[in-house]
Amino acid sequence: LPFEALPPRRIDAVAVVPEREEGWKAAFGTFLLARQAGLDICFAGAEGDLPESDFYILVSGTGDDSYTHSAWKRLVAKAEALGIDGCAKLLEAIGTVFSTMIAVLLCVMSVFIIATAAAFTIGGEGS
Repeated sequence: LPFEALPPRRIDAVAVVPEREEGWKAAFGTFLLARQAGLDICFAGAEGDLPESDFYILVSGTGDDSYTHSAWKRLVAKAEALGIDGCAKLLEAIGTVFSTMIAVLLCVMSVFIIATAAAFTIGGEGS
């Protein structure tokens, strides 16, 4: 081969998966949508330490106990550390995990819509 070693893998985002349930279907959907958006992601369990990243995707759980309270607090702390004060305060104020996951999904969707619009504007897709 014309090279000695492969370059390190580029990871654009970390998908946080609930470990209290079998979440492979939602995780697979997250992977497919991330690839469609041009993102390379890695997966991390919500109960463990999260790898450093500038972008986290919270994989949807199927119940109100998908994420433990301690895992949820770590996720909120990570959002605050990234400077996402508005989202972190919103997430902290919402009472149930289900409602909070909807709020995170809306934040992620708005970022995706903005990124898609930027890609169309910059890349001239469709011409």
